Amino acid sequence: MKLQDTTYARGAESLVDATRQLAEEGWGGQATPMEGGSIRCDSCGVASPAGRFGVDGFHRQEGASDPDDQSAVVAITCPACSAKAALVLHYGPAASPEDADVLAALPDPPQRADTP
Repeated sequence: MKLQDTTYARGAESLVDATRQLAEEGWGGQATPMEGGSIRCDSCGVASPAGRFGVDGFHRQEGASDPDDQSAVVAITCPACSAKAALVLHYGPAASPEDADVLAALPDPPQRADTP
C-alpha cells in the first residue's frame, strides 16, 4: 500500500494486513470513530472533528467471499498531537452510525501527481 495512492477493493488483503502495512510505513497509532463525526486519537486521547484530521491515505476493501463485508483503512494524522494512526471504518450494511458519520466527514485523501 502506497500512502499517496487511493486503493480500492483489494479483497485478498485482510484488514490485519492493511493495518500492519500502515504501521510499517509509520502509521502505527490507532484511532476510534465517535458519534457526530469525531475521531478520538488513542495516542493523546483527544477527540476532534474528522474534518480536522489529515488524511494521508485510504484503502477500501470488500470481502472476497462476502461483498457486504465492506471496510476502509484510513491513514490519518491527529490535529492535536500529530500522531500517525490507522483508522478502520465499516461502510455499507455493516456500518455503525459512528463509522458512517466519520466517513462522511473525513476530508478527501491526497491524489497522486499522475492521477488525472
